[in-house]
Amino acid sequence: NMSSPLTTRICPPLLQTVSFHSTISSDKDKLSQDEVNELMAKSRVIFGQLPFSKGRSGNKILRKKFIGPMVTRHHHKPFANILRDYFPDFMTDVEERRKIKLAFLRRRGKGPPKKGEGKRAAKRGGKKK
Repeated sequence: NMSSPLTTRICPPLLQTVSFHSTISSDKDKLSQDEVNELMAKSRVIFGQLPFSKGRSGNKILRKKFIGPMVTRHHHKPFANILRDYFPDFMTDVEERRKIKLAFLRRRGKGPPKKGEGKRAAKRGGKKK
């Protein structure tokens, strides 16, 4: 909409002079409040600005690059768990050592207690029924 009265009144003087204030000197050249609001709205569209408000807009955060896909891409399933999908008997070195150690401790009678037979149950005087 380049043929509005605002663009015909403002654009030629702006192109001829450097200073905006020197072009508006007499009362007939002054803009009405509606024209000022229209000019402000068009400048916001041209320069990609938000309307002025005294409160916080959150625009600084919204302008930042969205990192959601990057975060989800780096928190993937551990490789050992992926291998277990294809090889159910797969165990890592740490798991194998722990399994061997637990078997050794159980043979000596030092393995982990059965569920409900730990220290807390021994304090109370046996398993609660």
